Amino acid sequence: MKELTLFSRFLTLKPEQIEQLKSLHVTVSKTLTPEVNAIFSDQFFIEQNVQQLPKLQYLQVATSGTDLIDLNHPNLIGVTVSGSRGIFNASMAEYVLGQLIRFYRHFGFYQTTQAAQQWRPSRHGEELTDKKVAVIGLGQIGQAVAKTLSFMGCQVDAFNRRKKESFYVKNVYPLSDLQEKIGGYDIVVFCLALTPQTKGLLTSSILQALSSQAVLINIARAEILDETALIEVLQNKKIRHAILDTFQQEPLAKDHPFWTLDNVTVTPHISFTSPKNLERMFDALVTNLTLFQQGERLINQVATGESI
Repeated sequence: MKELTLFSRFLTLKPEQIEQLKSLHVTVSKTLTPEVNAIFSDQFFIEQNVQQLPKLQYLQVATSGTDLIDLNHPNLIGVTVSGSRGIFNASMAEYVLGQLIRFYRHFGFYQTTQAAQQWRPSRHGEELTDKKVAVIGLGQIGQAVAKTLSFMGCQVDAFNRRKKESFYVKNVYPLSDLQEKIGGYDIVVFCLALTPQTKGLLTSSILQALSSQAVLINIARAEILDETALIEVLQNKKIRHAILDTFQQEPLAKDHPFWTLDNVTVTPHISFTSPKNLERMFDALVTNLTLFQQGERLINQVATGESI
């Protein structure tokens, strides 16, 4: 087995976890030193510190994607790299469900009336049952969203780069069909990974084609859509509502229109958060380090020059 010195920025390791890693010939370093040859961290930190990692052999990214990392960097040549797809499925699917229930059942309105000590019952709450849903991107997160909403009685279709079957999806269409078909859905959830092929995929013309009753949710990277075009669509009330968790510049500027538009819900990039993520991250780390020491392919492994 290889002797590894691991620096973990994203995951605070407990003493018993450090002992468990020792059985895999992994020593945990509390600081990033030139001797570190294994990293578990988010891609932002890796991208900023890759120059300081001349001995790197193992890299596990604690986020779903690797789009911010130069996988052709000289210090990453020959390095075994993997990501964390699957860690955030449950929390992100629950985020989508919670936001939709809050919107359709007017829970935000009742929070306001409670604060004002007003008794204002509404009879206009809607069910999710029979809502037509388009899940854009049928990776692990997209499939979790499809599963959750199908259990609520929604009619779920998906649009994906490749043909993929799912028990929870009625139809799977190619992304090239978005312009033609996107107007037929009540709810549109963006779950696409950010790649050179998906950057800017959701153009102004596609956003303009959304139904006037559409509720749009973006839990993918903001760069997949034309943010300026989305602002125009919202300002002109071309769609019913947008629930946005990611933005092209974060934190969102105080003068950004999203803050004040009454048909927008803004959250600060938190759809993935859950205390259970840390447990899942450690389990994934142990699994992949075991595979690495056995010379096997890692779960969610990506070659240099590719994206997860």
